Amino acid sequence: SKVTILTTTPQLARVALSYQKDTSSEFFLPMAHMQTSKVSRKTVALADFIGGCGAGRLYCSISPEGEVHPCVFLPIKVGDLKTDTFADLWLNSEIFEALRNRENLKGSCGVCQFKYVCGGCRARAYAYTHDMLASDPGCMLVEKCT
Repeated sequence: SKVTILTTTPQLARVALSYQKDTSSEFFLPMAHMQTSKVSRKTVALADFIGGCGAGRLYCSISPEGEVHPCVFLPIKVGDLKTDTFADLWLNSEIFEALRNRENLKGSCGVCQFKYVCGGCRARAYAYTHDMLASDPGCMLVEKCT
């Protein structure tokens, strides 16, 4: 297999744009989610099945100190494994419950026809608006949905 080099955002943008121009490629690199490696079209089909952003739905992040967050890029503390059990946090956290219900999405993401397939990047929404359920400002469809 080939080695994939993870790049920083400016380099990623150049690579993504070059792949977007090559429509014959079996791979594509979506700009909306700033992924750092080529993505197989089969992977995209799986993402459609899984339902997009998995923060707090399919995965979470645990810091070395035991703090639980919905995603490594989403700095909202859900709980602490020094005082809470993982099962209790995963099953009963209001934050996780809010992320799992796509009806809670606001703005463009809330009315988008793809909210169950994509759902936007909750970390990016939070970074720009301080609201994890707000519209994803990096989405190419934001203007079309408003």
